[in-house]
Amino acid sequence: MDKDSEIEDLKAQVQYWREKADLTLVEQLCRKSYWCSAKKNTSLKSTNEQLIGDLATGREENLKMKTEVAVAKNKIDEMETAVLEHTQQLKDVEKMHFGYIMLLYLLHTDVCDNNKGFVSSK
Repeated sequence: MDKDSEIEDLKAQVQYWREKADLTLVEQLCRKSYWCSAKKNTSLKSTNEQLIGDLATGREENLKMKTEVAVAKNKIDEMETAVLEHTQQLKDVEKMHFGYIMLLYLLHTDVCDNNKGFVSSK
């Protein structure tokens, strides 16, 4: 082989190995890209599942709080009703007490009038 053909042969080999290296590099990049995409998808799926779980937990807590608020409102209504009933009972007792005082006063004045010899309109 002459020098020119050896040089051409070497150039062809260099070109072959360059192309081979480029293909290998492309394959590696594709694999890395695929691996990164798969990793990202797995991460997104995991995050999505976690968010769905957190949302479900939040809904449960919200429902629990709504139930607690309803129970508390019911207790407040019961206490307000009890306060109104007790207030009315106190007003009734106050009226009865005033009536007894008036009755005692009238009985006392009538007795005093009778003891003094004063006769009421009898």
